[in-house]
Amino acid sequence: MRAAAGMVALALVTGASAAAAEPAPPPPGASHLTDETTLLLSPGERVTVRLGSGGRLTLVSAIPEDGTHALPPKPGPVKPPGAGNPLVETPEGTVSFLAGPKGDGAILKVENGTSKAFDYQAVLLTGTDAAPVREPTGVCTVLPLLPSWETWPRRRVNAILLSHFTPRDTNQVVCQEPRKRPAAAPHIAGGTPTNN
Repeated sequence: MRAAAGMVALALVTGASAAAAEPAPPPPGASHLTDETTLLLSPGERVTVRLGSGGRLTLVSAIPEDGTHALPPKPGPVKPPGAGNPLVETPEGTVSFLAGPKGDGAILKVENGTSKAFDYQAVLLTGTDAAPVREPTGVCTVLPLLPSWETWPRRRVNAILLSHFTPRDTNQVVCQEPRKRPAAAPHIAGGTPTNN
């Protein structure tokens, strides 16, 4: 009897340890990597990644930040490091993303702390939580060591899928048309995305 109770206790402890070792899924609305090449970015979170070969991403950090900080700076004196200067906030070798509101639409700020320009693709997740809609959108090349902005007027954006990161050997800016058939969407809490 004691041996059986000991085995049950061991099984419970082992099962609990295995469950504790598995990472918990991110809470709904939290920015995270949906796979090794795609970032789901929620407004009001600054997400910093490292770009790897084949478009692979390594998550460096994801922290809450006021979405209005995504707006371009107003003319005036340059702010010191740590005070919102868009040219010095991103650690060297990384890329940071911050989405927020802009009037009746949305804005995405991309801070490129790498030495190469890159292209990427974006899909806006709009609609309701119960019935999200995927809206592929065009974006432009991000130049090295500079911030870049994308805006979408008259859209309520719940999240943005960012993927297909491709370094460029030149600094020629190319603004891509949106993809017509987006890849399968990750499961979004509260519903299943639909292709648009």
